[in-house]
Amino acid sequence: MQTEFFYKIRRKSDGLFSTGGSSPGFSKKGKTWSTRANLDRHLGMLLQYPDRFWGLPVYKDCEVITFITEVTDYEPVDKFISVVAERKQMKEQERKERHDAWMCDLRRKKYEALKEEFEK
Repeated sequence: MQTEFFYKIRRKSDGLFSTGGSSPGFSKKGKTWSTRANLDRHLGMLLQYPDRFWGLPVYKDCEVITFITEVTDYEPVDKFISVVAERKQMKEQERKERHDAWMCDLRRKKYEALKEEFEK
């Protein structure tokens, strides 16, 4: 099975992740760098142009988190497509049943109103 790595910068004080870019902020999701080289380029840009950007002080209380994702299983796409199609069909059937019940109730109300009108 294939193993992949990806990277985030996390602020220790609150656990928020860097949003990356030239003026990094912090958020719950943050930015994910898909390669170590991309993360290095981001940090290098902040080092190279400290006057243009916030610079590295924004990362004083931070750590680089390395995540590992591992492929554990393979399944044919057709299997997923059939499950999605089945769910879609079930939802459509439920919608149709709700609509039919609503129409029946509407006709019943009309019938009751007409019955009342003509029985007078």
